[in-house]
Amino acid sequence: MISKKREILFVGYGTILAEGFVVLMAACTMVPGDYFAINTPASTYDTFLTANYTISPVNLGYFSEKIGISLQRRTGGTVFLAVGMAYIFGEIPFLENLMAWLIGIILPLCLRRYLFSPP
Repeated sequence: MISKKREILFVGYGTILAEGFVVLMAACTMVPGDYFAINTPASTYDTFLTANYTISPVNLGYFSEKIGISLQRRTGGTVFLAVGMAYIFGEIPFLENLMAWLIGIILPLCLRRYLFSPP
């Protein structure tokens, strides 16, 4: 697959671009209220809601119920990406009831980069 060291750059940058595309797809599927409920820190979330009274979580209760954990105020992007991808896959027929399983598979794959990367 890789015959020279120079080809590693192409593979690395290509995977970063592909991951960025996946993040954009996940961002486009989520309702703004759900996005901000997941990615806004706890200290500023109430202030954010009072300033933007038209934005409120829509599907976050559904996601939390299917997954079994609270998803609000979990900043960092990994939870957002996993929920967005699970939402995309959950729209496929017969996969709606597998939401917790999808999050259980997707979230560790997203965290893999952060857990096993050298310091």
